[in-house]
This record gives sequence, structure tokens and C-alpha cells, in this order.
Amino acid sequence: MREIKFRCWHKTEKSMLKPDDKYGTTRDLDCVVYYMQGQPVELMQYTGLKDKNGKEVYEGDIVRVAHDAYESPICVISIKNLVAGDFMLDEAEVKEAEVIGNIYQNPALLKGE
Repeated sequence: MREIKFRCWHKTEKSMLKPDDKYGTTRDLDCVVYYMQGQPVELMQYTGLKDKNGKEVYEGDIVRVAHDAYESPICVISIKNLVAGDFMLDEAEVKEAEVIGNIYQNPALLKGE
């Protein structure tokens, strides 16, 4: 069974909220509480997978895929079915990929910068 965890991007503070941050977040599910309270946050759910470096992969993460068949090696993770761009990644491909940022803190990565 996959571990249910969340982190969230606070739109006003322009900061990633996760346990032990400076905003008093103490649990993974606090982000869900913030969302339910109407705070300006974007939820990102943990996929249950880790990249090649052992980093947890969340929805909204930008990964570099180590596969020659893809037109672009830069992909955004979607929790629904590990969609990256116009194609789907399987679990093995995610485990061989590398998280290089996320869509909120590193949007320039999507433009190839």
C-alpha cells in the first residue's frame, strides 16, 4: 500500500510547505487541512515512488527522464497515472528519472532554461 503524503505550495508566501517548515507545518496531512480551510495553497500528492537518488516524487515535480525515446527529457509528474508531457511513465522509468525541481519553484526548467 502506498504511503499517503502531501506537500503544498503557498501561493501568497511563494513557499513550499511540508513538515518542519517555518510556518508550523508538523504533519504531512497539514497541507490538506490548509487546503480545506481555504488557504491559498496548491496540493501535491506523493506518488509513492522515489527517483534514482532516493528523492520522493510528488505531483508537480519536474523530472529528467533517462530514456532516449522521448523527445524531451524534461517531464512533469501527474499523480493520476504518472503522465509526463504527452506520454506515460511506468514505475521503472520514474525510479530511473531524477527530480530536478517542481512547477512552482522552478518553472524555467519547463522552458529549457
